[in-house]
Amino acid sequence: ASGNVEESLHLLDQVLKLEPENANALVAKAAALRRAGRLDDAAECLDHAIALKPDHGGALLIRGRILEDRGLLDDALNTYDRLLELDPADTDSWVAQGNVLVKMGRPEDALRSYKEALTISPDDEDLQARVGGLDSARAQHDQVIRELLQIKGIGPARAKALQDAGFVTQ
Repeated sequence: ASGNVEESLHLLDQVLKLEPENANALVAKAAALRRAGRLDDAAECLDHAIALKPDHGGALLIRGRILEDRGLLDDALNTYDRLLELDPADTDSWVAQGNVLVKMGRPEDALRSYKEALTISPDDEDLQARVGGLDSARAQHDQVIRELLQIKGIGPARAKALQDAGFVTQ
C-alpha cells in the first residue's frame, strides 16, 4: 500500500518461508510482483495459490489483470466470467469484466457489466462516470447513424459501414 514493492516482497517472502502454503500471502506477492512489472513471476505465484485454492477470488482477479496486461483479452474475460460465477455480487469483477469488454470493442456488453456493478455499488462515482461515458458515446453513435440515414440511398447497413469507416457527419 505504501508503494515500496521491494519491502513488501521481502516481508511476503518471510511469511512464505514460515507458511509456504499461505494462499493469501502468495496472492499478495503476486500483486506486488505485477506492480513491479514482473508478470512471469506474478503468474507463477498465482499458479501456486490457485493450486492451493482453486476458487480464490483475489488470485483469479489478479490473473485476469495479468492476462489483460499481456493482451490476452479473451482469456482475461473467461477469468472474470469464472469470478462472477463464484461471486455474482463482486463489484470488482463486474468492473474488470466491463474494462476488458471496452478494450475488446464491445461497449454495449461493457455497459451491461458496469450497470450490474452499479446496482451493487450505487454510490461509486467512478463507476457512474464510466456508465455516463458509455451512454454518451452510444447516444453520439446513434445520432451519427440517424444523420447518415437521412442521406438518399443510405440504409442501415450502409450507414453502419460508413460509420465504421470513420464517417461521423453528413
